[in-house]
Amino acid sequence: MPDGMENEFRNFSKDNSATHRARVVRLLVIFAVPMIVVFVECGLIITKAVRSQQLVAETNSGIMAALQIGSLVTSLQKERGMTSIYLTSLSPIAWERVLKFRNNTDLAFEHVTKWRGGPQDDKHFATGEDFRNFLLDYRRTINSTTQSLSELRWYTAAITILIKWVNRDIYMGGDNGGDLWRYFVAYELILQAKDTIGLQRALGGNYYARGYHTSEEQLWFNEAEVQARVLLDAAFLHSARTKDLYQSLLDHYSEPVIDIRKSAKLFRNVRSVDNSSLIVDRGNGTDLTNGKNNVTDQAKAQSWFANMTVLMDDVIGPTELDLTTFILLHLDEQSCARYSVPGMSTP
Repeated sequence: MPDGMENEFRNFSKDNSATHRARVVRLLVIFAVPMIVVFVECGLIITKAVRSQQLVAETNSGIMAALQIGSLVTSLQKERGMTSIYLTSLSPIAWERVLKFRNNTDLAFEHVTKWRGGPQDDKHFATGEDFRNFLLDYRRTINSTTQSLSELRWYTAAITILIKWVNRDIYMGGDNGGDLWRYFVAYELILQAKDTIGLQRALGGNYYARGYHTSEEQLWFNEAEVQARVLLDAAFLHSARTKDLYQSLLDHYSEPVIDIRKSAKLFRNVRSVDNSSLIVDRGNGTDLTNGKNNVTDQAKAQSWFANMTVLMDDVIGPTELDLTTFILLHLDEQSCARYSVPGMSTP
């Protein structure tokens, strides 16, 4: 041992106990402080990673809930439209389809794993069982004397509440900066446009089944046509990808006659429709926007319903789903980026 170190060691040994303890404490502090800093940093990293996972899980849960409620909304829209046609025509074929759509609604309801209602909502929507009983009770009141307009109002009021839930679930993930809010707005506008198109589907079916529109039906039909066009245009202003997908889906059909944005007189007597093409008589049929026809045609009522369903399910539906997926992916990216630490990755 060198003489200097040996002398220092001897001096250290000769120190009194108080000085000895002070030196020991000083040495412990010198070594402990960096270790404490490391432990704190590790704790923060773990906390951020856990929070990131929680946020992603909450976002995914909200999106899945929105998709489930959205599926229920779609089923209710079809049930609303066909029930309206039945009440106008009292057609046995329409009634058979009403029963089919009711069954589809019940199945969609069963797939809702978490009901989004609560004490703040209408008592009929507070729990899933409350809404189910509310719907079943209303179905029992429907008979040959029920007015189609009152039926449309009942279903539309219920659907409006559910659409608000979908929007709430989509928004719950938040937008941690950037311009993702534009896609939130576009999604909400698409949902509203889809429901107004659903009203057109129901009211147009009434027109063919009865042969004419009442003045109130005609006003509602025209308002729905304008609203759907405005809502879609507004959605496309907020999301170019949504506009492009919508147009590409329209182009899939032989005649892109279902683009409701182009003319208030676009929809005319339906001649035929199948799963691969849409054919609408644009030259010889009676214009629905004038409310006059006076010739009942149950086949055209069903074809109109099918035509509009293609628009809602095969054009609006995929557009809506694409926007939902886009939002979900970007929320995931934002949450991971916000809570990640350089050099660390979260599962």
